[in-house]
Amino acid sequence: MAILSTIGKKTVGTSAVQLTANTPAATMAMKSGIVLTVPAANTGLCYWGPSTVTTATGFPIINTVQIAPAEFDYIGDIYFISDTASQTVCFDIVGQTVTIS
Repeated sequence: MAILSTIGKKTVGTSAVQLTANTPAATMAMKSGIVLTVPAANTGLCYWGPSTVTTATGFPIINTVQIAPAEFDYIGDIYFISDTASQTVCFDIVGQTVTIS
């Protein structure tokens, strides 16, 4: 049996953006976790957290970060923000296939 994943990237700026607002993906329960990475070409720092995330309250994404299922109930609960416009966050939603918007 193959384990499916959703691999993609999200453009992040100085306002918080949701990983996905797609239904039913946004309400899909976290199962195996999410791995986040940032490209070396980014010129700013990206952060992750809840919908209220800011650069002061978010968790920085340095190299690679793994978000465990216990940290969020749903995939749509994860947000990103950056201290610089037009940055990229790459993600791998492990064990689940979802549509990201």
